[in-house]
Amino acid sequence: MQLLITIFLLIFMGFGETVFSQQQDDHFRVGAYGSLQKLIGDDADYNAVRPLLGVNLGYNFTPKYSIELSFGYGWSVPRDENDSFPAKYYTRLNDPNFDYETTLFPLNLNFKYNFRTDKKWTPYVVAGTGMLFWHLSDNKSGNTKVGSQKNILGTLGGGTEWFFHENWALDLSLRYSQLFGQDEDMAGYNDKNNGLLQTRAGLNFYFQPSKDSDRDGIVNSEDACPNEPEDVDGFEDFDGCPESDNDKDGYLDAEDKCPNLAEDFDGFEDSDGCPDEDNDKDGILDIADKCPNEAEDFDGFEDSDGCPDVDNDKDGILDVADKCPNEAETLNGFEDSDGCPDTKPQVELSPVLEDIYFDNDKFVLKGEALVKLNKLVKTLKDFTDIDVEIGGNTDSVGSSEYNQALSERRANSVKEFLIRNGISAIRIETKGYGEENPIAPNNTPEGRAKNRRVTVIRVN
Repeated sequence: MQLLITIFLLIFMGFGETVFSQQQDDHFRVGAYGSLQKLIGDDADYNAVRPLLGVNLGYNFTPKYSIELSFGYGWSVPRDENDSFPAKYYTRLNDPNFDYETTLFPLNLNFKYNFRTDKKWTPYVVAGTGMLFWHLSDNKSGNTKVGSQKNILGTLGGGTEWFFHENWALDLSLRYSQLFGQDEDMAGYNDKNNGLLQTRAGLNFYFQPSKDSDRDGIVNSEDACPNEPEDVDGFEDFDGCPESDNDKDGYLDAEDKCPNLAEDFDGFEDSDGCPDEDNDKDGILDIADKCPNEAEDFDGFEDSDGCPDVDNDKDGILDVADKCPNEAETLNGFEDSDGCPDTKPQVELSPVLEDIYFDNDKFVLKGEALVKLNKLVKTLKDFTDIDVEIGGNTDSVGSSEYNQALSERRANSVKEFLIRNGISAIRIETKGYGEENPIAPNNTPEGRAKNRRVTVIRVN
């Protein structure tokens, strides 16, 4: 009994919740049924299987949930224990000489749940309550053995409907009703039954304004897909068609991040199902964006074209390092790394730079020579287009062959210093002049000191 009540309450609560959440179907139905019924549920088993006829009235709140009220009339008689199975359960259907007859009047209010509504075959379950009115007569004496009785019913059952027509359905089901508070003889032989088992076959007529083949609540005359139920997904739910791809972009809605907006297939994130009107999200629509996949940098230079301008003036120096980002560097060898256009200043250099002097018979650079050479290094670095000739000279002491070699070593010592300090060797030419180019007489110590020198001459 507790199990029966629990199942009934679960179905009732599910019904109550769904009535208000689903689209209403608003269909009435009427039906008639015939059943083979048997009273069961006591240790004794005297009642035979007998017919029970009835009518029902139903109302569909939704395609799946409905309520039905049914009323039936039937009777039961004792079976003949001498007959073999199954005949003994059907004895004396037309025999007026049976001893007792139990008259039954079941009245039920049931809730019905359809497992599916889109096919001709619609399986369902029912649960409900009601009342069984009955009395037991003694046919031999003509007296009433058990007077009018009534018992509360709790009913569970299941079955299926077959819609062979737009409005007509064949209804087949098996139902069991529990009789609560029953403690009376229902057969005439002290058979205190407390259950009623029915096998039903019925015919139902559905009052529908017009045909709805797929039973989605949209009649065929208004249903663009009368044989496919609407999926009710919030997109064109009134046309009657299920939309597995609402925006028709080839991506099923279940995988489409924008099911109601078609993918634009512009080569940018084309697998998400969303149109990307501004791929780089720089506020400039792709149709007007020259660089749709690169965001504009809004640096004040051509900000309406949609392209980031990492080198506005296209001089090869990125704007972040360019002191003049909107003016191209002139690349003239003068301050070419600052990004600014500039005019190379004209350097006024005498043809002969300051001489470097050496001790007698030496080619090692002295301290005062290093000071001069450091100035020369700076000049050559500032003016990269200057090439120089380094000429070595000697006094007349010694053989001319020795002095020639000494002059070359003096020139090379200056060249090596310049190279060590970052001046390219291709800008330096060396020559040894020996004792051929004196600038002072060699017959005095002072004159010879002036002749022991290296000259630096600009050659371009």
